[in-house]
Amino acid sequence: QGISDEVYPAVAAAALPEAQLEFCAASLVVLQSPGAQDRSVPPHRDWEATHPLPRRAAYTVLVPLVMPNAAAGLEIFDDAFEPRGVYRYTIGEAIAVDNHTTHRTQPGQSPTRILASLSYAPTAPKFWKSAEEVLRCQTPHFYRTPHTRIPICASIPQNAVKRDEVV
Repeated sequence: QGISDEVYPAVAAAALPEAQLEFCAASLVVLQSPGAQDRSVPPHRDWEATHPLPRRAAYTVLVPLVMPNAAAGLEIFDDAFEPRGVYRYTIGEAIAVDNHTTHRTQPGQSPTRILASLSYAPTAPKFWKSAEEVLRCQTPHFYRTPHTRIPICASIPQNAVKRDEVV
């Protein structure tokens, strides 16, 4: 949990105060060489739920673990889905996106790169149902419920590893 402890203060400071943000899940995001085609990495927002969460109520923090030169970055879009730019991952730095930030893996040629994806969910009762809906979909075998330190299920099947190609 060391990485999550390092980035939590910055994420909590940016978050909606009443969200009661907590680190709830983590996964690895692997983009394999030769990279991703445009159609396989659609722009999306994390934390899309049946009952939408307010802006800054949840965050995904992407931390590069294996990042060769010329590896794909993170494309960010505005609210009209127009490209705003590409952020380059740097070892030792994290990129945080809130639940209303549209983004995707930069398509094109890329060597294999690996990110840790940390999920900070709102645990306030009025937001938890929506957050849990997303967690059950994205990390169904391992996530924390509010105020707990043990996972619901600690066995992660081999086919649970997600890759950018199947976002």
